[in-house]
Amino acid sequence: MVKMLLTDVKYLPLTLGMLLPAWLRANAGGDNPALQPFLPDSSRSELRAGMTDIAAAGALPVEEGTGHLLGSVSATSYQRLGRSTSPAGNAGVSPTSTTVSGSASFSFGKIRDIRWNNSADFDLVGPYVLGDSVGGDLQRKSYRFSGMYVGVRGLWSWGADGSYRATIDYRDRDPRDRIIVSDLHIGAGGSYLFSAIGYRLGANVRMRVYNQTADLTFYNPMNDIRTYALTGLGSIYPRFSGNSSQNTAYSGIGWSGGVQFLPAEEKRWNFSSEIHAAGIRISQVLRDFNNLTLTSTSNLNLGARFGIIRNLKDFSGGLRISGEYRTKNGTENLFGASSGNNYEVIGKRDNYSRTDWRITLELPLEWEIAAVNRLSFVPAAGMAGRSEKLHSPARRLASEATVYSLTGNWKRRLGRRSSMEIGLTGLYRSARETERNLAGLNPASDLTYCLLRNFGLQTSDVTGLSADASVEFPVGKGMSLSVEGSYRYRRYRSEGTSYNCFCLSAGLKF
Repeated sequence: MVKMLLTDVKYLPLTLGMLLPAWLRANAGGDNPALQPFLPDSSRSELRAGMTDIAAAGALPVEEGTGHLLGSVSATSYQRLGRSTSPAGNAGVSPTSTTVSGSASFSFGKIRDIRWNNSADFDLVGPYVLGDSVGGDLQRKSYRFSGMYVGVRGLWSWGADGSYRATIDYRDRDPRDRIIVSDLHIGAGGSYLFSAIGYRLGANVRMRVYNQTADLTFYNPMNDIRTYALTGLGSIYPRFSGNSSQNTAYSGIGWSGGVQFLPAEEKRWNFSSEIHAAGIRISQVLRDFNNLTLTSTSNLNLGARFGIIRNLKDFSGGLRISGEYRTKNGTENLFGASSGNNYEVIGKRDNYSRTDWRITLELPLEWEIAAVNRLSFVPAAGMAGRSEKLHSPARRLASEATVYSLTGNWKRRLGRRSSMEIGLTGLYRSARETERNLAGLNPASDLTYCLLRNFGLQTSDVTGLSADASVEFPVGKGMSLSVEGSYRYRRYRSEGTSYNCFCLSAGLKF
């Protein structure tokens, strides 16, 4: 699903068996491997298969296409070793223990009608992409592997995790894209238990190594499809646009880190806080021009969350405040006369910038109705903004929005090893344009249409509905079958377009 800061209020949803204090801990500590043994989870292994169908003609950015149909299969295992009764404040994990996990998944299918973007991961590498106005459907195959190790000794815990994603997108007609992505994450973290107050302080760091190659070929000898070196807000780099620019690559090394403070186990009053930061610099290389480095982007993401939950006998309630601030700054290299296939860098300019921000308030409430029913509500409200600027030629687009949502969940335990859950979310976004300056754009250009269509989505009022349902029941000794389904709907009122997403999956747990 495309990441759009102005569309959704995001949170980790309440799930069956997860009380509000557990939800609070999971939100605060989910990125630190050293905190995994103390979060609400149990040993399990699972095989799962599913499919996702997104139909969103006109309701997604042009560079992201009009939706996709993807299938997936995965295998995961999460094992707590050495679990036993423990001193208070260690959440049921023995003073000396080990937790390990691993997963592997494969997804495949079709991404529909990608245009003006001959690359993958546009939210990361854009706006500096090669693009053409023809585009078309892309076939996708993607593999992902991950693993984690955590050790606990006394008041300390430490851990390391890693993941690797390999993706190939390709098209079997002109323009024939062949896009290969390699994305590696390696992280480590630690935590310390302040036993006198029953809270854990954690910290983690992570490194990311990202590479992408995007090759574009034409089998038709009479090819008249032009490619453009895009530089944002409808602008291009004329010198490197045309039929000779067909192969590009991206590379970058990123970092991230965070600090977490959360209760080690459920309390009457539960507080949690978390701050995180991440950054990555991506370089764009034109391989048709002797591996010339044309542009680069510097990406920075800052975020923080604070929550409090009050536990009563049959009722829990509280609040969570979260904020996020993201920046992307783009640099273009300037070149003098070429000598053969060599290009001398004679200067550079910081010509593109984009800023996104968001703040959200959530008020989760939960009632336990008898021993087998639980009802929860999460009303939320937020504000968000986006500003995108090009210095030369001088262009700027900016918008702001307020977002309101209400989520309700009903969870019922049907038996010792069977359960069901139903969730509904209603969403409304009110957005407005705060600035528009697009001097020098050709109004008849297809690239201009792409830019204005995307900005129309960004500034449109949105109504939305989400529905989720799941059921789990035993199918044998020590095994259970879970079936999950979801539906997402968004209506962009001023654009007259809608977004529909169907997901269905089934898994065997043991």
